[in-house]
Amino acid sequence: MACLILLISCLMGLTTVIDAKPLKACVSKHGTYESGITFTTRRSGPCVKYTCHDGKVARISEGCEDHKEVCQPLGFEYEHNCSTMRCEVRDGRARFYVFRAGCKDYRGQCHDLKAKFPLHMEGYKYEGCSCDFIDNKFVYMCII
Repeated sequence: MACLILLISCLMGLTTVIDAKPLKACVSKHGTYESGITFTTRRSGPCVKYTCHDGKVARISEGCEDHKEVCQPLGFEYEHNCSTMRCEVRDGRARFYVFRAGCKDYRGQCHDLKAKFPLHMEGYKYEGCSCDFIDNKFVYMCII
């Protein structure tokens, strides 16, 4: 809790007393935070930092935790399994989302969505296969 501050200063033989009001804490559904404190919330993640100042919460930095548990800034991109992941804020949450999806052929080479390529599945090699990213997962389609 913020303390009442009593400041006494002497200037040229004069004594000045300043009586400051206590600073308000910040109250939210995530908890109560003292004025001046920096904090994170579980919903926003460890890379979004807030501060409390006299009853008001302000976001002071934001980013996304990568696969190595390192905070990266908004807009940061990295490649993972032929897809580009980008740090973005959606619905109040900062995290990595698939920005540009791609998929692998039987040699492990990356291809754009809907591009044609050969694929081995269940012991068979198919020509003219493609993939798509539907409902957050990859779907492969092959012409038999």
